[in-house]
Amino acid sequence: MAIIEALKNWTMEPPTLFSGFHIFFLVLALSVTAVLIHFFKDSSEKTMKRIVLISWIVLVLFEIGKQAMFSFAPDGTWNYEWKKFPFQFCETPMYVIPFLFFIKNERIKNAILHFLSTFAFFAGFALLLLPFTMFTASVFLNIRTMVQHGIQVILGLYLFAWNRKNASLKGFLEGSYIFLIVLTIAVILNFTVGKDIPGFNMFYVSKKEDSIIMIIKRIKPYVPWFIFLLSYILGFYFCAIASYFIEFESYRISLKIQLKREAKVECEN
Repeated sequence: MAIIEALKNWTMEPPTLFSGFHIFFLVLALSVTAVLIHFFKDSSEKTMKRIVLISWIVLVLFEIGKQAMFSFAPDGTWNYEWKKFPFQFCETPMYVIPFLFFIKNERIKNAILHFLSTFAFFAGFALLLLPFTMFTASVFLNIRTMVQHGIQVILGLYLFAWNRKNASLKGFLEGSYIFLIVLTIAVILNFTVGKDIPGFNMFYVSKKEDSIIMIIKRIKPYVPWFIFLLSYILGFYFCAIASYFIEFESYRISLKIQLKREAKVECEN
């Protein structure tokens, strides 16, 4: 309990967008990404999984800290804060990543890699770049926000680079099935667990709660919930496929540059 109270009392002035705090974590995420891609893009699957496992452990530890902060009362009693249940979209990598270690089917593993490098990457990048209301007076929660979304960006770009030779629209489509699965779980949780819990809003698509998702939150009051949900799905697909094409085109350009360099060296020799 002493640790939890210390975390609760570790406060700061809420950071602003592109403040020193924010920029530090942006630079850190990009730097770690560059290092991983440079040194480990051609690593063995075993090494790749070690990198992913370390990232997963960090995500889980920060999530445990967050849950404890919101659910332990000052007197030490446990009162779980259900609206903080860890199944927002940016927390789904915690549930998806373990399948990389236990599933032998290469097609499913490739789908997971595509999901992490497109859907999860985009969501992480959007909130790492523009955290908006995510910053609070809690130092721990602010660090967790930056680390969580930073890891989504780092893993997304690194895993795409590592899996670049298997990148394909078919793989993206199969990865999108994972998105639909976790979204379906979120909707079911909203209709069951969240039925009588104010503020319970997994993926921010609850029928009875307000949404905080940019753009589509504005249309929710004016359309049936199903249309709102469809807009959410289409919006995510658009951003994820855009991420895929940007990553793939970056790979294609870097490959072309590499081939030109190799051809130049051969000519000089």
